[in-house]
Amino acid sequence: MIKVFFRDEPFSDNEALTHVANVETDDLEDAWEKTNNIEGSWSFGKYIPGYGDNPDYSPLVEVVAPLPVNDMGETRGHRSAMVGDIFVKDGVKFKVAPMGFEEVA
Repeated sequence: MIKVFFRDEPFSDNEALTHVANVETDDLEDAWEKTNNIEGSWSFGKYIPGYGDNPDYSPLVEVVAPLPVNDMGETRGHRSAMVGDIFVKDGVKFKVAPMGFEEVA
């Protein structure tokens, strides 16, 4: 299982993290793919309210952080995984890099 942590402020020097998901895989690239919004929202269930079937749903992803709510009270999905986010595999931390992953202390 890979634990996925998103940076709270991705475009700043703030390194605060939120544990957003657990992905049932041992492959970092697979976990990254499963936490990206392509045609739907990886963090919603099989169906997206007002949209229908969710092509990005995977039963291998457990969403552990509450979904964000916008100023109008609408529930939104989590953003996609991106450079700077942290994936933890077997207790080892990896930072999403521009190409692949980098192990971090």
